[in-house]
Amino acid sequence: FADAGGGAFTHLLTTTASNSSSIAFSSSYITTTYLDYMIVCSGIKSASDEVYPRLRFSTDNASSYLSDYQEVRHGRVSDGNQTNSNATTTSSMSLIGGSGLGNSTGELFNSVITIFDPLKQSGTTDARTIFTAQTGYLMNSGYSTIVNVCSANKTNTAVNNILFEMSSGNITSGKVSLYGRKLS
Repeated sequence: FADAGGGAFTHLLTTTASNSSSIAFSSSYITTTYLDYMIVCSGIKSASDEVYPRLRFSTDNASSYLSDYQEVRHGRVSDGNQTNSNATTTSSMSLIGGSGLGNSTGELFNSVITIFDPLKQSGTTDARTIFTAQTGYLMNSGYSTIVNVCSANKTNTAVNNILFEMSSGNITSGKVSLYGRKLS
């Protein structure tokens, strides 16, 4: 149940990828109307093999994207292996584990990502923007994988643009939806 007048996520936009280099959510959608955001990626296919779906944040509405992040990822593969990784300095925030996404028939990526207070409306002006994600995908070897991710940018500046992309190549197909949770 949601509180009257707020608390629930509202659908803002769905983009259908069709050989897209990236999908960006600009300051037209990242506004002070919403406190937290959720991105849902469904049926994402990559044009290239062994790629990493990832997020990047901008503090100047895509004039440039930040290049200093930290992350931790913990996952499990259907062959019984773990797919864990962490980094204190990285140029983007990966949404999958240690092995890349495949592009063969049946190999795809799905994720639910929650981005907490990117515009610093909760009195968190001295904090970094953090996101968590739960991802399920079929890696390039065909094994199914589940990964939990927590990442943050390394600046306290408000984030007003969020970019979803592959580490290389295009996004062949799939849907990426943005939702916002109102302040009240």
